[in-house]
Amino acid sequence: MVAGETLPIRGGTSSVGLAALQLAKAAGATVISTTRDSRKIESVRQAGADYALLDNVGDIGK
Repeated sequence: MVAGETLPIRGGTSSVGLAALQLAKAAGATVISTTRDSRKIESVRQAGADYALLDNVGDIGK
């Protein structure tokens, strides 16, 4: 990972997701993170995600 890259992180409110988010931000990456709980969107943003997506509304991979 280098500064300027964009990294998607699925499950940004899990312990592993939060660690990945913090490491990516420390490296200078743009982070797109997901959560399945609409109440956790703000938590993902506060943790440093540049973009937070709700992924319980369908298959975001398509």
